[in-house]
Amino acid sequence: MTELSPAEYDAILRSDLGFFAERCFCELNPQTAFLMNWHIEVIAAKLAAVHQGKIRRLIINLPPRHLKSLMASVAFPAWCLGHDPSAQILCVSYAQDLADKLARDCRSVMTSPWYRRIFPTRLAPHRQAVQEFMVLPTRLPLEEFRRPYRPQGPGSPISAFCSRRLL
Repeated sequence: MTELSPAEYDAILRSDLGFFAERCFCELNPQTAFLMNWHIEVIAAKLAAVHQGKIRRLIINLPPRHLKSLMASVAFPAWCLGHDPSAQILCVSYAQDLADKLARDCRSVMTSPWYRRIFPTRLAPHRQAVQEFMVLPTRLPLEEFRRPYRPQGPGSPISAFCSRRLL
Protein backbone atom coordinates (compact mmCIF):
# COMPACT_ATOMS: atom_id res chain seq x y z
CA MET A 1 0.00 0.00 0.00
CA THR A 2 1.30 3.46 -0.85
CA GLU A 3 1.65 6.20 1.71
CA LEU A 4 -0.60 9.24 1.53
CA SER A 5 0.82 12.57 0.53
CA PRO A 6 0.34 15.41 3.04
CA ALA A 7 -2.32 16.94 0.77
CA GLU A 8 -4.21 13.63 0.60
CA TYR A 9 -4.03 13.21 4.39
CA ASP A 10 -5.33 16.77 4.90
CA ALA A 11 -8.21 16.08 2.50
CA ILE A 12 -9.14 12.97 4.49
CA LEU A 13 -9.08 14.93 7.75
CA ARG A 14 -11.36 17.56 6.20
CA SER A 15 -13.86 15.03 4.86
CA ASP A 16 -13.85 12.16 7.38
CA LEU A 17 -14.88 12.92 10.96
CA GLY A 18 -13.53 9.58 12.20
CA PHE A 19 -10.00 10.32 11.00
CA PHE A 20 -10.35 13.89 12.23
CA ALA A 21 -11.35 12.63 15.70
CA GLU A 22 -8.34 10.30 15.74
CA ARG A 23 -6.08 13.27 14.96
CA CYS A 24 -7.77 15.26 17.74
CA PHE A 25 -7.16 12.41 20.18
CA CYS A 26 -3.46 12.31 19.24
CA GLU A 27 -3.21 16.09 19.65
CA LEU A 28 -4.78 16.05 23.11
CA ASN A 29 -3.26 12.75 24.34
CA PRO A 30 0.20 12.50 22.75
CA GLN A 31 1.38 9.77 25.14
CA THR A 32 -1.62 7.48 24.54
CA ALA A 33 -2.18 5.20 21.57
CA PHE A 34 -5.46 5.61 19.71
CA LEU A 35 -7.23 2.31 19.10
CA MET A 36 -9.83 2.56 16.35
CA ASN A 37 -12.94 0.48 16.93
CA TRP A 38 -16.25 0.02 15.15
CA HIS A 39 -18.16 2.15 17.64
CA ILE A 40 -15.97 5.17 16.84
CA GLU A 41 -16.71 4.74 13.14
CA VAL A 42 -20.45 4.53 13.89
CA ILE A 43 -20.37 7.66 16.08
CA ALA A 44 -18.43 9.52 13.39
CA ALA A 45 -20.90 8.48 10.69
CA LYS A 46 -23.90 9.51 12.79
CA LEU A 47 -22.36 12.87 13.75
CA ALA A 48 -21.49 13.51 10.09
CA ALA A 49 -25.15 12.83 9.28
CA VAL A 50 -26.11 15.39 11.93
CA HIS A 51 -23.77 17.89 10.27
CA GLN A 52 -25.37 17.18 6.88
CA GLY A 53 -28.87 17.64 8.33
CA LYS A 54 -29.85 14.00 7.73
CA ILE A 55 -30.24 13.40 11.48
CA ARG A 56 -31.86 16.01 13.72
CA ARG A 57 -31.67 14.20 17.06
CA LEU A 58 -28.96 11.82 18.19
CA ILE A 59 -28.29 10.15 21.53
CA ILE A 60 -24.91 8.49 22.05
CA ASN A 61 -25.27 5.99 24.86
CA LEU A 62 -22.04 4.15 25.72
CA PRO A 63 -20.15 3.30 28.91
CA PRO A 64 -17.52 5.71 30.23
CA ARG A 65 -14.13 5.92 28.47
CA HIS A 66 -15.49 5.17 24.98
CA LEU A 67 -14.61 8.65 23.56
CA LYS A 68 -18.15 10.06 23.56
CA SER A 69 -16.99 13.45 24.83
CA LEU A 70 -14.03 13.65 22.48
CA MET A 71 -16.17 12.73 19.48
CA ALA A 72 -19.28 14.82 20.22
CA SER A 73 -17.99 17.78 22.25
CA VAL A 74 -14.45 18.33 20.96
CA ALA A 75 -13.86 16.87 17.49
CA PHE A 76 -17.37 17.38 16.11
CA PRO A 77 -17.64 21.11 17.02
CA ALA A 78 -14.11 21.79 15.70
CA TRP A 79 -14.88 19.91 12.48
CA CYS A 80 -18.23 21.68 12.06
CA LEU A 81 -16.66 25.09 12.65
CA GLY A 82 -13.94 24.22 10.16
CA HIS A 83 -16.60 23.63 7.53
CA ASP A 84 -18.94 26.44 8.64
CA PRO A 85 -17.40 29.17 10.82
CA SER A 86 -20.84 30.73 11.31
CA ALA A 87 -22.18 27.62 13.09
CA GLN A 88 -23.53 28.10 16.63
CA ILE A 89 -22.86 25.19 19.01
CA LEU A 90 -23.99 24.83 22.60
CA CYS A 91 -22.16 22.13 24.57
CA VAL A 92 -24.11 21.22 27.69
CA SER A 93 -22.60 19.02 30.40
CA TYR A 94 -23.58 17.81 33.84
CA ALA A 95 -20.76 19.92 35.32
CA GLN A 96 -19.37 23.32 34.36
CA ASP A 97 -15.80 22.10 34.96
CA LEU A 98 -16.26 19.35 32.35
CA ALA A 99 -17.91 21.75 29.89
CA ASP A 100 -14.97 24.15 30.32
CA LYS A 101 -12.42 21.33 29.85
CA LEU A 102 -14.12 20.22 26.64
CA ALA A 103 -14.14 23.83 25.40
CA ARG A 104 -10.41 24.15 26.18
CA ASP A 105 -9.76 20.90 24.30
CA CYS A 106 -11.78 22.12 21.31
CA ARG A 107 -9.90 25.42 21.37
CA SER A 108 -6.55 23.54 21.55
CA VAL A 109 -7.50 21.54 18.47
CA MET A 110 -8.61 24.66 16.58
CA THR A 111 -5.36 26.51 17.34
CA SER A 112 -3.11 23.57 16.42
CA PRO A 113 -0.93 23.89 13.30
CA TRP A 114 -2.51 20.89 11.57
CA TYR A 115 -6.05 22.29 12.05
CA ARG A 116 -4.98 25.68 10.75
CA ARG A 117 -3.48 23.93 7.73
CA ILE A 118 -6.67 22.05 6.77
CA PHE A 119 -9.35 24.66 7.60
CA PRO A 120 -9.47 28.43 7.03
CA THR A 121 -11.34 28.93 10.34
CA ARG A 122 -9.37 30.99 12.88
CA LEU A 123 -10.16 31.94 16.46
CA ALA A 124 -10.37 35.65 17.12
CA PRO A 125 -7.29 36.59 19.18
CA HIS A 126 -9.29 38.95 21.39
CA ARG A 127 -12.00 36.33 22.20
CA GLN A 128 -10.32 33.07 23.19
CA ALA A 129 -11.56 32.67 26.77
CA VAL A 130 -13.18 29.33 27.51
CA GLN A 131 -16.61 30.90 27.93
CA GLU A 132 -16.47 33.04 24.80
CA PHE A 133 -14.14 31.90 22.09
CA MET A 134 -15.13 33.26 18.70
CA VAL A 135 -13.99 32.54 15.16
CA LEU A 136 -12.88 35.18 12.69
CA PRO A 137 -14.99 35.63 9.57
CA THR A 138 -13.64 34.05 6.42
CA ARG A 139 -16.45 35.06 4.05
CA LEU A 140 -19.20 36.63 6.14
CA PRO A 141 -19.34 40.11 7.73
CA LEU A 142 -18.00 40.28 11.29
CA GLU A 143 -21.40 41.24 12.71
CA GLU A 144 -22.76 37.82 11.65
CA PHE A 145 -20.32 36.07 13.98
CA ARG A 146 -21.15 35.36 17.59
CA ARG A 147 -19.65 32.95 20.05
CA PRO A 148 -19.73 29.76 17.97
CA TYR A 149 -19.02 27.33 20.83
CA ARG A 150 -20.41 27.86 24.28
CA PRO A 151 -19.87 25.45 27.20
CA GLN A 152 -22.69 25.21 29.73
CA GLY A 153 -23.02 23.47 33.07
CA PRO A 154 -26.00 23.12 35.37
CA GLY A 155 -27.60 26.35 36.50
CA SER A 156 -26.11 28.41 33.66
CA PRO A 157 -28.52 30.65 31.76
CA ILE A 158 -28.83 29.83 28.07
CA SER A 159 -31.84 31.91 27.08
CA ALA A 160 -29.83 34.59 25.24
CA PHE A 161 -27.81 32.12 23.17
CA CYS A 162 -29.08 31.05 19.76
CA SER A 163 -27.67 27.70 18.68
CA ARG A 164 -28.13 25.39 15.72
CA ARG A 165 -26.40 22.50 17.48
CA LEU A 166 -26.98 21.35 21.05
CA LEU A 167 -24.47 18.80 22.34
